[in-house]
Amino acid sequence: MKAAICISGHLGQKAGRAALSDVARSIQFFFSALQIDTDYFLVLSYDEKTDADIIDLYENQWAAVQKKIYQDYNIDVSKKQYKYIRPESHIERTFKMFEKIYECNRLKKEQEASEGFKYDVVFRIRPDMIFLTDRVQDIRNILTAGLGKNSVFIPEFPWLISRFTQVDFFAFGDSNSMDTYSETIHYIDEYCGKGLLFHPETLLGYHLYLNQSDISRIIPVCFFSEKMLDMNGFDAPKSKRFTPYKILVIAKYLYNSYKPLVS
Repeated sequence: MKAAICISGHLGQKAGRAALSDVARSIQFFFSALQIDTDYFLVLSYDEKTDADIIDLYENQWAAVQKKIYQDYNIDVSKKQYKYIRPESHIERTFKMFEKIYECNRLKKEQEASEGFKYDVVFRIRPDMIFLTDRVQDIRNILTAGLGKNSVFIPEFPWLISRFTQVDFFAFGDSNSMDTYSETIHYIDEYCGKGLLFHPETLLGYHLYLNQSDISRIIPVCFFSEKMLDMNGFDAPKSKRFTPYKILVIAKYLYNSYKPLVS
């Protein structure tokens, strides 16, 4: 079995801070423990707050088939006017996220075209995730059983806001299914023009729904290195970061991490 590990996102201070070196080791250890043939693809941005050692780790120490690591830049979203926007959804950051997902998958597709094959499984990962090593066998069991056509496996989370919402930090599926997953960015204006809420997880889930993806919810296999504890976003005042509901959500998340995986 041949796997493509597509890691995309931002390496700024708010994406795990100094813990990113531990995160990188966590990702590598998890996929090494799966004992499958893997190729890594990286599309990562950084800013002036990113530690130089972290940039060096990904640029010079992380072996990847293809990689793009670049200084972050602003994109013009001034003409993006949407009727319904979830308050914490940042338009520019959302477009940047989906852009990196698409670009990372494009590198994967170029490799497939040049070598004349399709990856058996493709993983989409943010660069600030810590993996749970006791979930390795569960993922291996899913891969052994076979993914099925149009299958996408996505962690379940208790704060999903609609029937379309799917978390966007981790997913895996067959190559064609993840091609569909990565193309969300091209349809944001169309979906929001029809009245869909501008919210990254809702946009992703609606896109998968329209394309008849066979979604299987699984118990989480990874969690945010730091952001998991700050569900209002990094810019929220500390006084607003914790409520009884949020504590309950985190407790449920951690509890589920030790339950058998549901496919």
